[in-house]
Amino acid sequence: MSSRRKLVTSALPYVNNLPHLGNIVGSLLSADVFSRYSRLRGDEVLFVCGTDEYGTASEVTADKEGISPADLCTKNSKKHKEVYDWFDIKFEVFGRTSCSAHKEMTQKIFMEIWNNGHFTSKIEMRFFCPKCEMFLADRYVSGTCRLCQSNNARGDQCDGCGTILSIEDVLDPKCSSCSSSPSKKETEHLFFNLESFQDRISECIEKYSAGWTPAARQIALEWKGKELIPRCITRDLKYKWGVPVPVSGYEGKVLYVWFDAPIGYITFTSDAGKLSWWSDENTELYEFMGKDNVFFHSVFFPAMLMGTSSIFKYPKVISSTHYLMYEKGKFSKSQNRGIFGHNLLEDRIGPAGVWRFHLMRIRPETDDSDFSWTEFHESLNSILINTVGNLCHRVISYINKSLGGRMARVSLPQSVKEALDSALLDYNRHMEATNIRQGVSKIVEIANIGNGYVQQAFSEKVEKEEMGRRMSSAANILLLLSRVLSPVTPSEAYKLQEILNSIEKNTIPDRFTEELQEGHVINPSVLLFKPLTDEQIEEVQKLCTKECPFEIKKQ
Repeated sequence: MSSRRKLVTSALPYVNNLPHLGNIVGSLLSADVFSRYSRLRGDEVLFVCGTDEYGTASEVTADKEGISPADLCTKNSKKHKEVYDWFDIKFEVFGRTSCSAHKEMTQKIFMEIWNNGHFTSKIEMRFFCPKCEMFLADRYVSGTCRLCQSNNARGDQCDGCGTILSIEDVLDPKCSSCSSSPSKKETEHLFFNLESFQDRISECIEKYSAGWTPAARQIALEWKGKELIPRCITRDLKYKWGVPVPVSGYEGKVLYVWFDAPIGYITFTSDAGKLSWWSDENTELYEFMGKDNVFFHSVFFPAMLMGTSSIFKYPKVISSTHYLMYEKGKFSKSQNRGIFGHNLLEDRIGPAGVWRFHLMRIRPETDDSDFSWTEFHESLNSILINTVGNLCHRVISYINKSLGGRMARVSLPQSVKEALDSALLDYNRHMEATNIRQGVSKIVEIANIGNGYVQQAFSEKVEKEEMGRRMSSAANILLLLSRVLSPVTPSEAYKLQEILNSIEKNTIPDRFTEELQEGHVINPSVLLFKPLTDEQIEEVQKLCTKECPFEIKKQ
């Protein structure tokens, strides 16, 4: 193992909406699993995140609730953190982009880009809603795309064909808040000269994207082949809920939320006292997100930093996922479709470890994946209880009952050691490449190797001394299993290490070794994973928006 310095970020969750499983699996949980894995490999890791709070969406929602945008964000940021705490997601810093330190950092970076001459002023026609008395942010204009005739056009982009749109490209526009037809009105804005960095961005994509996940690489390479154009980075907002533009002539305007939001990574790194990591060539930047954020992290944000005089870091890895669906449909809060983080608090449907494991097992790495209750049931019963839990219980119970809790001489067959070595090698390779779903498959493979070894021992009905040797040898398989489980199910892995009386040296090794030797004391067995209770089953059935696709039997 070699120590490296890794700066890990997950896409900042927008505070306007409460997170559902798709939000959690795509960035936050994946980044947490990778951060935990990297620490267990001896790397120096800083994992930062925070709520993205500025913009029109917060203003509109606050209006509907009759509170200020600041109060809305304070309330919802707390709710977000409650969900992430329940999922056992551990950040070094979890901040908020509405804090004063972020305003200062954003304005500092803006002024560096301004002084370096990378902004252009333009007078533009923008959509203005007379009924709402405000200019409409891009994502609050809906209409028909002039190019493909899709009804999924927004103010700046068509979700149907993916084309960046101008105001003239949106036909029959409507205000997304009140459904009125907006007028067009002049306003002056600043544009970031993104095209000035075309060559440098293309070089970075060429240099780094080979190590990215397939979704991120495909999207970045598509942008590499496009001609970049200036991007507007200021907005007129009703309540001016954003970072103020810090130059004269633009009083009352704020910076576009996609300008300030990624700067949050820098703000939060500075909060941790490690701002220098953004300029240190030895720091490796790992960014986790859904595929819809790849443009901003591979093109727009890096170009912004290229325009500064003090800070630049291009991601070594963008780990982007496709979308997680719910029973073959999209998550929808309005339609009560899907599982949202607050549904799970207080272990309503099982502990966090089960959810962490299942979400990483179905992580949408190469294509969209589907959350189904049938597969969740399989993860809990077939894998965590029957494959992992039963293996641990059989080995530990035997050592306690037949050997008085003290291990006998250990000596695993060479073929078993080689199989474990091979699985561990693959596990480390997949996890380092942020292919976490494949890493989880190797955890199951290690458990299956252990089960095969133990089952053969019981089927051969060997002498007590030989059985004691074999079960003691199997305890080392359990130790390896606890190590590779640690990033995914940290609480349950720690519990297993407590049972094995081996919590001092929790690292993930390069090779399998029989660390636990003759005479080592094993503690009594406890259940690592439990079936759903009757009450939890009722919660499952309430959350299903249609008849449950599998039969849930009460215990």
